[in-house]
Amino acid sequence: METLFQLADQLAGSFRPAAQRSHSLFINEIPADLDLGANRECLAHVISGMLQTVLNHSSHATIRMRAHRQNDVTIFCMKGVSPFALSGPELAQTSQLAGCLGGNLYLSGSPGDNLHFSFCYPNAGNWPG
Repeated sequence: METLFQLADQLAGSFRPAAQRSHSLFINEIPADLDLGANRECLAHVISGMLQTVLNHSSHATIRMRAHRQNDVTIFCMKGVSPFALSGPELAQTSQLAGCLGGNLYLSGSPGDNLHFSFCYPNAGNWPG
Protein backbone atom coordinates (compact mmCIF):
# COMPACT_ATOMS: atom_id res chain seq x y z
CA MET A 1 0.00 0.00 0.00
CA GLU A 2 1.37 3.40 -0.99
CA THR A 3 2.28 5.81 1.81
CA LEU A 4 2.15 9.60 1.96
CA PHE A 5 5.97 9.62 2.03
CA GLN A 6 6.08 7.70 -1.27
CA LEU A 7 3.45 9.89 -2.93
CA ALA A 8 5.15 13.14 -1.86
CA ASP A 9 8.53 11.80 -2.96
CA GLN A 10 7.18 10.81 -6.36
CA LEU A 11 5.47 14.16 -6.88
CA ALA A 12 8.51 16.17 -5.72
CA GLY A 13 10.62 14.10 -8.12
CA SER A 14 8.39 15.13 -11.01
CA PHE A 15 9.11 18.78 -10.11
CA ARG A 16 12.89 18.23 -9.85
CA PRO A 17 13.73 20.01 -13.17
CA ALA A 18 11.75 23.10 -12.11
CA ALA A 19 13.35 23.00 -8.66
CA GLN A 20 16.81 22.84 -10.22
CA ARG A 21 16.03 25.83 -12.47
CA SER A 22 15.04 27.87 -9.39
CA HIS A 23 17.99 26.54 -7.37
CA SER A 24 15.53 25.06 -4.91
CA LEU A 25 15.35 21.71 -3.21
CA PHE A 26 12.65 19.58 -1.59
CA ILE A 27 13.44 17.48 1.48
CA ASN A 28 10.92 14.77 2.38
CA GLU A 29 10.67 14.38 6.17
CA ILE A 30 7.32 12.55 6.18
CA PRO A 31 7.31 9.34 8.25
CA ALA A 32 7.81 6.43 5.85
CA ASP A 33 4.85 4.48 7.24
CA LEU A 34 2.20 7.24 7.27
CA ASP A 35 -0.69 6.06 5.10
CA LEU A 36 -2.39 8.40 2.64
CA GLY A 37 -5.58 8.78 4.66
CA ALA A 38 -7.52 10.00 1.60
CA ASN A 39 -8.17 9.33 -2.08
CA ARG A 40 -4.77 9.09 -3.78
CA GLU A 41 -5.74 10.90 -6.98
CA CYS A 42 -7.33 13.86 -5.21
CA LEU A 43 -4.48 14.05 -2.71
CA ALA A 44 -1.91 13.98 -5.54
CA HIS A 45 -3.64 16.93 -7.24
CA VAL A 46 -3.57 19.01 -4.05
CA ILE A 47 0.06 18.23 -3.23
CA SER A 48 1.09 18.85 -6.87
CA GLY A 49 -0.70 22.19 -6.76
CA MET A 50 1.12 23.11 -3.56
CA LEU A 51 4.48 22.12 -5.09
CA GLN A 52 3.76 24.06 -8.28
CA THR A 53 2.66 27.16 -6.36
CA VAL A 54 5.79 27.11 -4.22
CA LEU A 55 8.14 26.60 -7.16
CA ASN A 56 6.49 29.33 -9.23
CA HIS A 57 7.43 31.87 -6.56
CA SER A 58 10.59 30.56 -4.92
CA SER A 59 14.28 30.58 -5.66
CA HIS A 60 17.24 29.30 -3.69
CA ALA A 61 14.81 27.66 -1.28
CA THR A 62 15.06 24.55 0.85
CA ILE A 63 11.49 23.35 1.26
CA ARG A 64 10.85 20.65 3.85
CA MET A 65 7.80 18.43 3.43
CA ARG A 66 6.41 17.06 6.69
CA ALA A 67 3.19 15.32 7.71
CA HIS A 68 1.64 13.85 10.79
CA ARG A 69 -1.66 12.52 11.97
CA GLN A 70 -3.52 14.33 14.71
CA ASN A 71 -6.64 12.48 15.86
CA ASP A 72 -8.66 11.94 12.67
CA VAL A 73 -6.91 14.61 10.58
CA THR A 74 -3.73 14.46 8.51
CA ILE A 75 -1.60 17.60 8.36
CA PHE A 76 0.76 17.96 5.38
CA CYS A 77 3.14 20.91 5.65
CA MET A 78 5.83 22.61 3.61
CA LYS A 79 8.28 24.68 5.64
CA GLY A 80 10.56 27.30 4.12
CA VAL A 81 8.01 28.80 1.76
CA SER A 82 8.29 32.33 0.38
CA PRO A 83 5.33 34.57 1.33
CA PHE A 84 4.91 35.35 -2.36
CA ALA A 85 4.18 31.68 -3.05
CA LEU A 86 0.81 32.02 -1.45
CA SER A 87 -1.04 34.00 -4.07
CA GLY A 88 -2.19 33.58 -7.62
CA PRO A 89 -4.60 31.46 -9.63
CA GLU A 90 -2.83 28.18 -8.94
CA LEU A 91 -3.40 28.69 -5.22
CA ALA A 92 -7.13 29.27 -5.75
CA GLN A 93 -7.41 26.05 -7.77
CA THR A 94 -5.42 24.07 -5.17
CA SER A 95 -7.58 25.46 -2.38
CA GLN A 96 -10.71 24.37 -4.25
CA LEU A 97 -9.29 20.85 -4.68
CA ALA A 98 -8.42 20.75 -0.96
CA GLY A 99 -12.04 21.62 -0.20
CA CYS A 100 -13.21 18.64 -2.30
CA LEU A 101 -11.35 16.39 0.17
CA GLY A 102 -12.95 18.19 3.11
CA GLY A 103 -9.64 19.94 3.79
CA ASN A 104 -8.20 23.43 3.95
CA LEU A 105 -4.95 25.21 3.12
CA TYR A 106 -3.27 27.31 5.83
CA LEU A 107 -0.37 29.71 6.17
CA SER A 108 1.44 30.17 9.46
CA GLY A 109 4.51 32.16 10.44
CA SER A 110 5.39 35.69 9.52
CA PRO A 111 6.96 37.19 6.38
CA GLY A 112 10.73 37.10 6.60
CA ASP A 113 10.61 33.84 8.56
CA ASN A 114 10.26 30.33 7.26
CA LEU A 115 6.58 30.16 6.53
CA HIS A 116 4.54 26.97 6.81
CA PHE A 117 2.16 26.18 3.94
CA SER A 118 -0.14 23.46 5.27
CA PHE A 119 -2.92 21.24 4.02
CA CYS A 120 -5.15 19.61 6.65
CA TYR A 121 -7.66 16.97 5.65
CA PRO A 122 -9.88 14.42 7.41
CA ASN A 123 -8.79 10.81 7.10
CA ALA A 124 -10.94 8.55 4.95
CA GLY A 125 -14.01 7.50 6.89
CA ASN A 126 -14.02 10.78 8.85
CA TRP A 127 -15.27 13.11 6.13
CA PRO A 128 -17.87 15.68 7.16
CA GLY A 129 -21.43 15.09 6.17
